[in-house]
Amino acid sequence: MNLRRSLRQLLLGVWVCLCAALPAAAAPDLNLLAGASAADTTAAAPVLPDPLKLEPDWWNYFVVGDDPGNKRLDERYAAFIKQLDKLIAPLAGETRSELDQLRASIERHFGRYKRTLATPPPPPPPPPAVKDAYPLDDVLELGREAEQLKRAADLEAQEITLIERSLTLGRDEQDAAKLRYRDLPPDTPERLVEGVRLVRDRLRIETLNQELRWRRAHQTALATELEMQHRQLSTAAERIECTANALEEWQRIEQDATRQAKSAGADLMKLQLSGSMALATSPDERAQARYHDIKTLRRGVEIKIAEVRRATAVMAQRLLQRVAERNTAEPAADRGLLRKQQALLDKYAESTTEFANRAVQLRGAVNIEREAAEDASVVAVYERARNELVAVETALEDLRAQERSGQQLASMLDDRLREREGRVGQSVRLVKDAIRTTLAEATGWLSAPLFGINETPVTTLGLLRVVLILTAAWWVSKLGRRALTRFGPGNSAFSPASLYAVGRVVHYLLLTLGLVVGLSSIGVDLTKFALLASALGIGVGFGLQTLISNFVAGLIILFEKSMNVGDFIELSSGATGVVKEINMRATRITSGDNVDILVPNSEFMTSKVLNWTLEDAFRRIHVPFSAVYDSDKDAVKAAALAAADLVEHTVKDPPIRAPQLWLTKLTDVGMDFELVVWVNLRAIRKPGSLVSDYLWALDDALHRHGVERPHPAAPPRPPTPPTHID
Repeated sequence: MNLRRSLRQLLLGVWVCLCAALPAAAAPDLNLLAGASAADTTAAAPVLPDPLKLEPDWWNYFVVGDDPGNKRLDERYAAFIKQLDKLIAPLAGETRSELDQLRASIERHFGRYKRTLATPPPPPPPPPAVKDAYPLDDVLELGREAEQLKRAADLEAQEITLIERSLTLGRDEQDAAKLRYRDLPPDTPERLVEGVRLVRDRLRIETLNQELRWRRAHQTALATELEMQHRQLSTAAERIECTANALEEWQRIEQDATRQAKSAGADLMKLQLSGSMALATSPDERAQARYHDIKTLRRGVEIKIAEVRRATAVMAQRLLQRVAERNTAEPAADRGLLRKQQALLDKYAESTTEFANRAVQLRGAVNIEREAAEDASVVAVYERARNELVAVETALEDLRAQERSGQQLASMLDDRLREREGRVGQSVRLVKDAIRTTLAEATGWLSAPLFGINETPVTTLGLLRVVLILTAAWWVSKLGRRALTRFGPGNSAFSPASLYAVGRVVHYLLLTLGLVVGLSSIGVDLTKFALLASALGIGVGFGLQTLISNFVAGLIILFEKSMNVGDFIELSSGATGVVKEINMRATRITSGDNVDILVPNSEFMTSKVLNWTLEDAFRRIHVPFSAVYDSDKDAVKAAALAAADLVEHTVKDPPIRAPQLWLTKLTDVGMDFELVVWVNLRAIRKPGSLVSDYLWALDDALHRHGVERPHPAAPPRPPTPPTHID
């Protein structure tokens, strides 16, 4: 330290020598540039600050160091005020008035500055006494004291933040004021005013600095005290003692809280039935309504206070019982009770917030309406309402205190349960709690209303329930149709087409029933859908006409049985195929090339459709071919019948359905024949391969019998009629 002081004095001496070589006007202020502190300048006589010629270190005049009773500070301040009065005395007008105000402000700030200097920093708190055993009430009282200390520390932190902001703004303003002061002409009233303002602002800044130092020391003391309080609270929570009187007292508190909750609930019901703000028209009625609303709010707060006290008493009893049993009981039952009570406390905390917001709203309304009131009786009602609001705010503070006690008891009971559960049990419980919390949050999200139908809120969970019911109806329908499909082949009394029709109708009925049940499950009243039915009718008349017509046509096809699943049909476009499904909108037909064709149901009502397999299982086909005139007709017949006999699709019994050969036409180049055969149902569904099989067999048979076909070079004969099926 001595070496540092010697080096500093050496540098200061060098600087003095350099400044002596400069002109006097260019020589800087030694105290300012050398950074001399108040302790380094105590040897020199203090210079009285002149507001017209303020030096950069003018504040050192008021820095007196150790000054018992602030005697030297008072003397210097008196000298400054005397000089200031001499400067102000010759002035008049607005300048004199402004300076008088600044002088009064300086006196106020100086008095505050002296008080901050005289206020010693708060002493460190003494360590608390530790006992061997603590009643539960004492532990709760320690918790309340810790909460008060925490709130005091939070308030102190807020005050420190405000002071720091004020200091930052004050320094910025003072820097700007210094620039203005420097640019003003010397020995002018304006410069005097600006100089006095600089003195006033510096006094305010130094006062804030002193207050900031004291508050930071106080904050440190509060933090130390709070830490010791928490340690004592932790020790007390581990040393809780359980007595029979304590258990009986908490049982009595629970019973009293239950009675109070019932009594306050009855009073609240009477208040809710006795009046309404909506019926208030005159000023007196509005005032009475406000008073009534505040009384109702107070009863609601009192109910919550009783409920929180009851929940707190329940947890206190469980905690004392566990203490009495030395924490040996299984934790499952107590863990469930704790979870339930914590959920109640969280719910009550939300109610407390709502009550507090409502109280703020009512206070604002009462103040506004009270100012506008003119009648004395109305004013008296508003005064009673204000007094009732004070009682409400007091009750809210009591409610918050009860909630904090409940949370403290829940924490202590949770600590005991954690100790009993062990690490493995805690891990399992945490996983279960995480799953339970996730499910609860998901349920809350799914239960949030999305929109409304006929004043009925619809949630995501409700929509999922409707989808689940419709899915269940669809699965029941599918299983029913599968059962009908298996039942059909073993029972000749029912045709597959009839069973399919029944299955489709049952399918539509089950889906309709599922939709009705699903909508009813979310609270939709279907009896109030008259407007929707009218809108649906208009929609059917316009945009949904095609859909409805196809649906009705499908029902007609199913009941009329003019076309069944498995039938081979030919459309007006010439396309052929087997009917696979008759659905709500369209019928699916699979062609011989395994191509699915979707035909709207209404087309079967308005167009010509050939059903090759409607009733009889056999159909007759005509296979045309030609032979030259020189051919033996008997040989041609024998070849044709032999060819028909070789094809497996040919029906030979009864004789009336035996294959025949018809001579259909005599042309310029030869004779046209038709092989007429009856074929079974399986062959009918493949007309292309069916004709191919007969033509193949015919060509082989004609070659074997020496029948000559017309030469391609011959003149063209009239076109042969196409193959058709009777």
